[in-house]
Amino acid sequence: MIRKPAAIEIVIFFYALYVTFTLALEPSLFSKIDNDVYKGYVNLLGSQSSLLHISLSVAIFYLIGFFTKRPILKLAVNTIGFFYFGIVTSSFLLNYPNLG
Repeated sequence: MIRKPAAIEIVIFFYALYVTFTLALEPSLFSKIDNDVYKGYVNLLGSQSSLLHISLSVAIFYLIGFFTKRPILKLAVNTIGFFYFGIVTSSFLLNYPNLG
């Protein structure tokens, strides 16, 4: 049975899905955009292919985590999501410091 996810879990899950589907449909999308946020985001993770795989992994981990009530698994999934979301946030804050 699915448990009730927290709001931040839903946000990270859908953001990871957004990035996954966007890069699956257009693998070179971020290289076409002349925007420092996306360049910084890809530079932090190495390449757009690794960004696709990391985002897909995070989405799958959260999907599995939605169907479990084991605290250790939820902790592991949320830790992975925290670091993923931290990378996203740091990329935005480094490129747009007036947002912080």
